[in-house]
This record gives sequence, C-alpha cells and structure tokens, in this order.
Amino acid sequence: MKPFKTSEKRDSLANYYEYKIEDRDHIKVSLFYSLGGMNYFTSNVDPRGIYLSVAPVNVTEHKMADGSTYTSVESTLLGKRSGYKRLVMELKKKILKICQS
Repeated sequence: MKPFKTSEKRDSLANYYEYKIEDRDHIKVSLFYSLGGMNYFTSNVDPRGIYLSVAPVNVTEHKMADGSTYTSVESTLLGKRSGYKRLVMELKKKILKICQS
C-alpha cells in the first residue's frame, strides 16, 4: 500500500493510506513526539515520548476556479471513529535533541 500524501512537521511524520473503513476513505498514520503532561480530555497524565497514532479520515481534492487544487483532510475528533494513540517509547526531557540529529 503506497502512501497517498505525506506531511512533515518539526516533531512529527504523517502518511495517508487509501483504505475504506465505513464512511472514511483513508487511514492517517502518524509518528510524533509529545511533551506529555495533563490530558484534560481523559483526566490522565500522558508521559513524554514518541507516539504512534492511527485514525480513519476522508481526503478530498478540491479544484479552484483558477485551476489550482488543494487537499482537505476531514477526521472525527469524538465518537467511535476517532482512532488510536499508543506510546512507542517514553523519553526523558533532553532526549529530543538527540532524536532530531
């Protein structure tokens, strides 16, 4: 399965794979660094580290009147199709500099 689109931010990588799940047409797979801390949505303290996230999304390509195109990604934040996030590796405070080099 080839990635549809890849996005890179400073502390994360994301790939979108074409895969039909109910009303979603792609899966977003992200590997990212999180500072951790209080998660007010779950009332838990998340550890600092590297996380793997998998979530179903809809990817739509739009065409503008001038002929240019842009891509939008729609995901469900709440509900049964919100995806999963798992801690891959817990890290100490200063280890991020080592990971970036």
